[in-house]
Amino acid sequence: MRTRRTASVTLVLLAVLAACGTRTGSPSDDRDGPGAAGEGGGATRTGPPVTGVRWNVDSVTVGGKRAEVPDGAHFTIDTKGGAAGSLGCNQFRARAAVSGSAITFDAVETTKMACPTPRAKLEQALLSILDGRTTYRVDERTLTLASENDTSLGATAREPGE
Repeated sequence: MRTRRTASVTLVLLAVLAACGTRTGSPSDDRDGPGAAGEGGGATRTGPPVTGVRWNVDSVTVGGKRAEVPDGAHFTIDTKGGAAGSLGCNQFRARAAVSGSAITFDAVETTKMACPTPRAKLEQALLSILDGRTTYRVDERTLTLASENDTSLGATAREPGE
């Protein structure tokens, strides 16, 4: 009798533990390294982590208006607190701290190449996203960043070998 009860309790505990271990994007998931979603929780992540991935910029929306994104705009946030990429004409690098559902960018540095006016305007929009705190969400292979100044960015994780 006692053996049967112990076996039942063990099966129930195993079922509960198995269910707890299958949650995608759980707040305890720390694939992004120190200071990531595991601390403070809240980022929705059903695809790759936000760090260590090359994100190709697909869209930028400023004040509700979608802007055309230049070819080659991309960025990567590393697990050591850095970010770097291309704004479409100029290159940039910055510090990036990932915590919960937010990324805070600071110490942004860019190259100073003269860019055609449409690209220069878009670069200003991209830089405004990299100015301070943004919230993020990863769904499948798509990243969405939203800044506090009504600017958002959509990006897709680059396939290996692209």
